[in-house]
Parts: sequence; structure tokens; C-alpha cells
Amino acid sequence: MASYSGNSISGATLAVPLQTDISDQLQTSTEVDYFKISGADITVDSLITLNFGVAAASSNNEYTVSIVDQAGVSLAATSTGQNTTLTYQATAGVTYYAKVVAGDSYNDADYSLNVAVQGTAEVEGSNGNGNDSQANANALVENVDYTGSLASTSDVDVFAFTTGPAGGTVLLSVGAASTASTSFYDIKLTNDAGTTIVDSSNASMSTTVTGSSDGSLSFDITDSSGQTPQGTYFLTISNNAAAATPDTKYTINLAGTSELSSTANTHDYNNTPTVTMGSMTSTAYGSTKVSDETLSVNMGSSVNLSDIISAADADSSNTTNGTIKSYVVALYDTSSPVSYTGSESTFDGYISFGSTPTYVSGMAATQGAGFFASISAADFANAKYYAGTSANTQTLYVAVVDSSGSSSLTSTIMANPLDTSGFVTMAVASTDASVSVVSAGTTALKEGNSTATYTDTLTISVAGDSQPSSGSVVVVLDPGDDLSIAGDALTASNAVTLNAANSYTTTVTVVAKSDAITELAHTGSLSFTTSSSDSAFNNLSIDGLSYTITEQVASFAIGTVTYSDEATSVLEGTASRTGTYTITATDIPEDTTLNVSVTGTGLDVVGSSLLAFTYDSGNDVTQTVTFSAEDDATEEPSPHTGTLSHTVVDGDGDPLSQYTGAVADASASITDNDDQTAPTSSVAEATITNAGSAVVQSTEAGTAYLVNTTVTVTDVASITSAADTSWNTASVDSAATNTNIAATGLVDGTYKVYTTDASGNLSNASASVLTIDSTTPMLTGVAVSVDNVIDSSDADLTAVAFTGTTSDVDDSDSVSVTIGGVNAIVVVTNNAFSGTVDLSAVADSSSLSIYGGVGSSASVPLQYSASFIKDVVGPSVDSVAISSVTGIQNNRLNTGDVVSVTVTMDDATVVTGTPVMALTIGSASTNATYASGTGSTSLVFQYTVLANDADSDGISIAANALSLSGGSLADARGNAATLTHSAVTDNASYLVDAVAPSVASVVFTSAIGAEANTLGSGDTLDITVTMSEATTVTGVPQLALEVGTGAGTASYISGSGTTSLVFRYTPASGDTDTDGVSIAANQLSLNNGTLADAAGNSASLTHSAVAADSNYMVDATKTYDAQIITSATQGITGLDVELWDVDGATETKLATLTATNGEISIDSLVTFDMIKLSEPAAYSDKAINVFDVLATVGHIVGNSVLTGQALQAADVTNDDNVNLFDVLALVDHIVNDDKNIDTYDLIDSSGARVTQVASLSSGTAPQYQLIMNGDVVVSSDDFFADMYLGNLDIS
Repeated sequence: MASYSGNSISGATLAVPLQTDISDQLQTSTEVDYFKISGADITVDSLITLNFGVAAASSNNEYTVSIVDQAGVSLAATSTGQNTTLTYQATAGVTYYAKVVAGDSYNDADYSLNVAVQGTAEVEGSNGNGNDSQANANALVENVDYTGSLASTSDVDVFAFTTGPAGGTVLLSVGAASTASTSFYDIKLTNDAGTTIVDSSNASMSTTVTGSSDGSLSFDITDSSGQTPQGTYFLTISNNAAAATPDTKYTINLAGTSELSSTANTHDYNNTPTVTMGSMTSTAYGSTKVSDETLSVNMGSSVNLSDIISAADADSSNTTNGTIKSYVVALYDTSSPVSYTGSESTFDGYISFGSTPTYVSGMAATQGAGFFASISAADFANAKYYAGTSANTQTLYVAVVDSSGSSSLTSTIMANPLDTSGFVTMAVASTDASVSVVSAGTTALKEGNSTATYTDTLTISVAGDSQPSSGSVVVVLDPGDDLSIAGDALTASNAVTLNAANSYTTTVTVVAKSDAITELAHTGSLSFTTSSSDSAFNNLSIDGLSYTITEQVASFAIGTVTYSDEATSVLEGTASRTGTYTITATDIPEDTTLNVSVTGTGLDVVGSSLLAFTYDSGNDVTQTVTFSAEDDATEEPSPHTGTLSHTVVDGDGDPLSQYTGAVADASASITDNDDQTAPTSSVAEATITNAGSAVVQSTEAGTAYLVNTTVTVTDVASITSAADTSWNTASVDSAATNTNIAATGLVDGTYKVYTTDASGNLSNASASVLTIDSTTPMLTGVAVSVDNVIDSSDADLTAVAFTGTTSDVDDSDSVSVTIGGVNAIVVVTNNAFSGTVDLSAVADSSSLSIYGGVGSSASVPLQYSASFIKDVVGPSVDSVAISSVTGIQNNRLNTGDVVSVTVTMDDATVVTGTPVMALTIGSASTNATYASGTGSTSLVFQYTVLANDADSDGISIAANALSLSGGSLADARGNAATLTHSAVTDNASYLVDAVAPSVASVVFTSAIGAEANTLGSGDTLDITVTMSEATTVTGVPQLALEVGTGAGTASYISGSGTTSLVFRYTPASGDTDTDGVSIAANQLSLNNGTLADAAGNSASLTHSAVAADSNYMVDATKTYDAQIITSATQGITGLDVELWDVDGATETKLATLTATNGEISIDSLVTFDMIKLSEPAAYSDKAINVFDVLATVGHIVGNSVLTGQALQAADVTNDDNVNLFDVLALVDHIVNDDKNIDTYDLIDSSGARVTQVASLSSGTAPQYQLIMNGDVVVSSDDFFADMYLGNLDIS
């Protein structure tokens, strides 16, 4: 591919093609790119327009772009980080250059250049007819002086320009070269019909130009209904009759709103653009052209409108044409079209265009305003027609508008009936008939490269649900000029036939054609058309394919240079000593041979110097170059370098510009045969061990020898025959550069260096000497404070003594010793040394390091290491905590419980004697004495709780409560411990309670069932024993009572864990006491139970006597058969309870029971089905409500479970089953005025319904609870009595 840029003006040899995008980049911040604008392309005075493009816009001035002359002088320049345009008025035939350099900041991304040259001088003879007519008019450019002249008095010159949109003003002036007052020119402005235009005042646009006054014409651009709408206009210049001879030159200047004024050759002189679709082309203001073809598009597929529609705006007599500005489209649908707005799942065919899609759907028979849609040329390039989701045929209307506003139609706002003059139409069918072309995905091709990487494979097949009824469909492929296609089924006319024989599928391969044109990357297009006798498959729409095509440019790689006979160079004068290397060519263009010319500097090519690389089915091609040294008479360094250069040339031997620098140079080493001078050698003076290396130099490349001075040297042989331990050697690759010779294996001693050059000349011994000494001086031992232990016996820690020994260390040399991180450097005498170090700031440790070595700095190589101990600080207290207790209950300690306190030290501590830890219990201080832990870090102190010890918020320990009490605490080296420590706050986990609870009082508190202060059988008397603190009860303690002349017992029933314990007495049959129950002193007994506080202290049972109380007399001689109550305590008085039998619909009252205080007497056994109350006031309309219904339904469906009284109340029908019938009865009761539920039930203590009552011969009378059927939800125990028996006498 051609390279147009050069790093200098002289380097830019290839002229840029005009109006062509060229890409390049600045590879460094200092690079300069020049581009040649050839004077051969500037045939007349012209305007150079340089369009500069950047990869990404930036606010920084990343580039400075200029137009310069051949001397590099800037003529026009700008600094930018954006796309920009630069212009310059150029002189005919002069060459200019575009220059690009980095601006304030550097950007290495690609930039682009496009150069246009627009003539600004009259061009006579355009199209062979001169510029004397509209058809041959020269184009004017806005704001650029345009020059011309009349060849004779009869000559006429015509110029054209295109305006911008309505609202602008055009100003055109013409000046004469002469300054005489003579009238030289007549000028006028005409439209495309040749009619002189008038301005808004109806003044004719014509005037005369004199030598003393320019001629000026000005008009406003109107809308389409005005006299001067947007479009193309023409300036005509003719000789004025007053001028006997023409003026030498006129100058034209155009200003205003000329469109496309900066781009050459874009003015539109043609007002009749045409559009072609299928076989039909439109005519201006003509009738609609209807194509007889039908375009079929598969359902769910689309077609690019640009693939089926083309537009033209050409003037056959002039090459400067306008452009299409927009397209007008519509879809006509005879059915009721289903529109698409972006989300519908079913729709008829529609057109989509724009980056934010705009949709054009079909319209039926009422077209009018809005039927047509205008699509810009830019949007039209990507506009698509999408087939509908069901079979349907529509009519596609298309017209075009050019850049001047000229159109093939009369209006885009159409009224009824539809006026479609200037349109072309075609039927477009949505069909399930489909031919698909599926690409393998390769879109980048190289010319002439048919390897798999640059070949696309297309699968062409019938893809719809149906197959052609005729049995086949023919697909014709059009590869254009840039592509080549192949396939087994492909005919000479580039057609494939899909039929049953090939299962309606075939494949075609696509490659880029190889041509002889060197060009930039370009696009190759492949389009498809179908034909079939089955109309559904005829003229199907298939989207075309596009490929990016680049030049196939070979690349070359140079192999490694090798030499014959294992040599490292070629030798002058010895043709048999040769060198070779390979050149490998990759990606050679197809059917091409590339010739590489090889030339040598100091080297001769053996054999042909022209190598041919011929295309070999895409394989790499390798050629070998053989060379020898050129024999000259000049003495040169050995070795020195020769070069082999390569140039890719054509058949005539001329370089191919696209391969400039494509093949790198090869270089080779040459040994001179004219060398008679011995080199000079040197060695860096130093003392090293035999593990080191000598650093040597020679004035010539060759071989160096490190030789012991005991060896007598006369030639190389005298060196190499000496003992191996007295010499070593190394190659010297470059003159006057350091070369290392290893001292490995050499004995101690002094050494000099000898070198030879490539010709074998031996140097004298080096003046400098190297010493090898391999015995290493060593630090062998260090001791601190004699025994490597620093303790309390070391009085001064700022000057701790140390001593040490060495081996093979010279007197006055130094050793460096680091002790506990403190460095000391001391002088050695007789391989011994001593000194002191300050270790006062070093922390105690059982393993402090000692290390060091021979030398006088802190960073000497390590030769010795050991450790020592420093221990001068006694242990201290890390923490104090209550660690364990014995006998604790409920976080409380009582008498005899043991409290353990653990003191954690930071070092193992030895205990003597009995140190103590003071504990705070309540307000008292008591000592926990040392118990165990000596020799460890955990010391345990213990205290046993004594009677009457008490602490309600927990044991605490004050700060610094540890004391020796005549004992000692110290570490193993005798360092006394520090006893200070933090306080331990009150701990609620260790409360102390060694005080037993006692009885504060005993009182009678309540009598249940008593009448007239008298307890009878079944009644109860509760007695409260108040304790001095909360007391926990187990078992059933008892309280002995005095009842009359006999005794009674009250048993514990509740209050455990509180200070109030309740005991209950129930009179036994026959118990009587006429002055009230009394209690003697100390009658509380455990009865195998317990009374104790939370700490486990057993209660004291002593208490005072309680005198007889007439409020609690006893008479247990009264009897009755049963008791009916309405709550836990309320009996019925003054209410008759009726027992009824139910036999089907017959109800019979069996007995009426009269209750006094709930007590009833029964003569004989009565079996009954239901109970009623004789008193009407016992019934209330508030008894049963919706809450009872909800509770019953919840029980039936399982959301809740009813038990006891609620379950029996829900069983309204008394059939021992809660079901839907009960719910219906409840609802009927609620909604009807005559309440139909008026029955009750008796419930025993187990919650069962009672159906029999009988007389009682002995024992305690049973107690039954009265409930109302249907009253499922009762909020409290007394609710029943309050709501339903409120007007009665309830005792």
C-alpha cells in the first residue's frame, strides 16, 4: 500500500490523490509528517481545501496542521484537537505541502487528510464547448475571488452556484481590471430556465460593470412559492457595447448562503433528479411509473431500501453534479393495515429509518397529509423495509429531492384523490417463501489471498417453510469488480440453482480479486437476485454483503547469520570461508513474483544477487543468501562489520515503493587479513578471590589470557602449556570494552593479562597487576558479660563488656559486632578484640542475637552468630480475675463456698510465704490467701465464705489489693515482682448471701365460699406467710391450724420465688369452730419439702401465733347434692334451672331445680337433653354475635381449636359434633328477630357436657358450670353473669 507521508519535504515524494481519505499517525511526539500537493493537479489558480480528521475529538490542541510552500514557509495553519478545515488560495502549477506535527499534547492515534483543489480561474473549453452556456458553466465557490476574461467581444462566460435554504441573502459582485470609466461588462443572473430573475422588489437582476465601479447583484432566498427559492442560479458575463476591446480580466466574488461552498464540483445544475426501482425510472412532473415486478420479502426479514432503489441527479453535459438530499416514501395497503410502532408482535410491512427509529406503516384508501414520509439521504443509506408477520402485499412509492431542493414530485403533502406524479411504485409482498444467504463471518479480505483466513463461505438455501412449486429457484450473484466467487453449483453467469437434487442448499466461496492497482482499503459488495416460475420465489429480497478489502502485501523476515567451519566471521582473501542467512517471504500476492536485490558493503554475494519469491499456494517462500568477505588492501579492526542490503524491485529493477524498507539489512563479522599490529592489554588492579573475575580490556577483539607472573611468556603456546592453575582465558568480543576472565581454579598470587587479535598478534603483558587471595579472614567468637547472661549482677547496663576472637585478620583491621541490635566496631589485635555496648534500652529476652563479621561497617557479611539472655526486670501483674467458685447457686455464694482469684503474671513467678489478695464483700474487706501456682504465670488465691457474709452487687477487688504479707513474689533470677494491678469491679455473677430467710408474718387473707363468715364443706381459707426475702419452695410444706377443739392443716399452694407464700385450708366434713380459726406459734413444717433463698440458705421456720379470728368460723356439717356456678366463684340464688327432655320435635320439662348460692338438692336421678332458665330476664340479644360465628368456622376449617366451655358452646345442636349445622343455627339466631337459641348446658370440671344429675349420699358435692349454647367467645370469667344474669340475684 502506498505511503504518502515523509518526515521531510524531500521525503514526501508521492503526491496525495485528490478528494481521497488518507490515514497516518505521529509515532513520536517529535515526528513531522509532510504530504505533497502536486502542482500538476493545480492547473489554474485554485483554492486548496485541506480537511483534517481526528480519531476522537479533544479539547486539547493535539495537532498543528499547516499548508507550507516548497521552502517550508507556513501559508495557513491551525492548532486543533477537532476535525477542522484549512484553505489556501494557490497559484497554478506550484507544488505545496500539508504539514502535521504534535501540538501542545501528543496523540499517537490515526488521523486523516482529504485534499481538494477547486479552480478559481475560468476554464475555457470545458467539455470542448467553452463555458458559454448553462450546461458548461464553471462552478463558483463562496468567498473566493474567481478570475476570468472574455476571449472576444462576442464571448460569453457562464458561472453557476447553488444557494442555501430560504432566509439567506446572496451577494454577487464583478470587478474589471481596468480603472477607466468605460463600461466593460454586462452581467445578469438567470434561473435554470434561462430567465433573468428579479428580486423581491421585482427589480431585474442585471447591471453594468465599469472600470471605476464594480457591478453588484443581490437577492433574498425565498421559500418554494417565492420568486427566488433555494436552487441553482447562473451568472452570465458578456462584453458591453461601449468596450471596443475586451477588458484583460474580471474578478467575481460570491457571498451569502451558497451551499456546499467549500467542496469542489458539487453544485447542482439539474432540476430533474430521477429515481429507479426495479425496471422503472421516474420522470420530472410526470405520471407515476409502475413497475410490473413484485419484490418478495420473507416474513420476519428485511431488505435495505438502498439495495432496490437508486437515484440519479446527473447532467449529461457536465461532470459537476448535485447530490440527492432526501427521499419521499409511502406504503399503500388495500387491506386494513396493522401498523408497527416499535413493540407489536403482529404487524404488516413497514419501513424503519434513523438512529432513533422512525416507522412508516401502510395506509389504506384515505391517504392525505402524512401519507408520505421524507427520509434524509444519510438515513436512507441504512433504511430498511421489514416484512409483516403474515402474507400481505403493499405498494411502495418512492420519489427523490436533490441538494438544491429540486424534486421529481409536485408536493409531499398529498390530498385526495392521491396525486403521485413523479413517483415510481413497486409491489412488495410479505411471504414465507425465503432464500437465505448465511456468511461464515469473514468480512476482511486480502487481494489475491485465497487462504481460509481471507475466504468467506456462503451457504445459500431455501429457508422458509415452503419450497418453490416449480421445483427450483435460481439465485444470481453479482460480485462486482472487486470480488471473485466459486462453487461446484456456480454457473458461468454466476448463478446457482436450488432444487430437490441439492436439498435446496449449496455453498459458494468469496475471495478478493488481485489487481495491479495500489490502493487504500476499499469495499467490495456482493448482491443477490432470484428468479423462479413460482412467483413467491421470484425477485425475492436478499440483503447484500459487504467486505473490507486490503492490499495483499508480502512481509519478509531475515534469518540468523551463520559461518562455515564453525567460524565467527568471514575472512578477507579466503573465498571458502563464507556466511549464509535466509530470507522468508510471507503473504505473497497470488500469481505474483517478488524480486529482492541483494547488495553488499564489505561483503560479496556468492551466486545471484537477485532472488525471486514466487507465490506458492499461500505458503511461505524461503531463499538462502551466501556471501564472502571482500578482499581489500586496507588494514582494519578485526573483526569489523559488513552489511547486506535488500530492495524489492520490479521486472526492470526499479524499487517498488510499497515495499520500501520491507526487507531489513543483514550484518556480518569480517576478519581483516592485513593486520600486523599487536593489541594493547590492561587489567583492573584489585585483590580478588578465585571466586571472582578479572576485568580486562584490549585495543582489538580477539582472545585474552590471565597469566600468573611466575610463568615466562614468549608466545601463546608458552601460556597454554603452563599449569592449568596458573592461567585462564576468555574471548574479547569488542575492542576497548570490559571483558571478564573468571579466576576459578587459579592459585593465589599476582597475575598479568596478554591478548591476541583476530590475526594472532600477541600483546605485551599488561602494565597493571591483579592479586588473587582466596583465604578469608573470619570472626570466630563473641561473649557478652562473660557467660552471655545479663541479670541483676550487671550493675551498669550502659557499658556491658564483650570479648571476641578472629582468624586470619590483620592487626588494626576491624570487626563489626551487633549485640542485641546495638552495633559496635572494634579493632583486632592478635586475632582478639574487646569492647562495651549500651544495652540499657534493650528489652529483656531469653534469646537476643549476637552476630557480626570482619569489616568496618554495620553491614559486613555475616560470619558469626549466637544468642544471649537479658533479664533484669521482675514480673508484673497482667490481670486479676475471679476464676472459679464452689457451691454457687443462682449466682449466689453462701456459707462454706470457696472463691478462687487468679493473678496472671507476665513471667513465671516463684512464691514464698503466704501473700494475700484483699476482696471487698459488701462493705467489708477480707483476704484471699495464696493457694497454688508458684513457678508459673498463674497464681491462685482462695477465700471461704463465712456465715452472714453478704454482697448484693457482687464481689469486687480494689486496685493494688495484692500484698506480700511477709512472703515474696519474684522471677527465677530473683527479680522482685511489681504488685500494682487494676481493680476488679462488682461482679453480679458472684453475689454473696450467707443470711437465711425468716418468717416475717402469718395472716389470714381470703375465704372462698364462706357464708356469714363461716366456712362450710368445699369452702377454702387462704393464709399468707410473708418471708424476709424471696424464698423458693419445693414439695408441699404445711401450716398446722387450731379448728375448734380439733386440728386442721393448710397446705402450700403458690408463691415460690417471692416473699409471699400462700397456704390453703379446706374444712373437712364435721369441722366446726365457733370463734374462728387460730394458729399457734411455730406451726410451719417442711413436710419433706424445702424452703430456701436463691443462695440455697434454708429458711428459719419460727413465727408468732395467730389469734382466733371470728371472720373465719367453720361449720362443715351442711350438705347438698350439687352446686351450679356461672363463673369460678359465683353461685346462683333465686333462679330456677329447668331440665328438659327432647324427643324429635317434642320437648318435655322433667324437673325444676331451685338453687340457693348455687346449691341444689335432688331427690332422684334425672337424665335430660337440655337446660332452660325460668326467668326471661336471663336472656339477652347481645349474647351471640359474629365473633362466635367466626370462632366456630375457624374450628371447623382447622385454623384454631376450641376446647372445654367454648367447644360445648359451639355445639349448638348438642350432637357432640361442631359442624355446619351449628354455624347455620348461629347465623339464623343473629339475623332473625325471634332469637331461636335459648338453651344452656352444664359443664363438669373436665369440660364435658352433663346429661344426668343425682342425689349425693356421701363425699364432696360436684360443681357444674352453667354456659349458654352459642356463646363461644367469652372475654372474662364474669362476662356470662354480667351480661345474662345481671337482673337476678347472684351470690
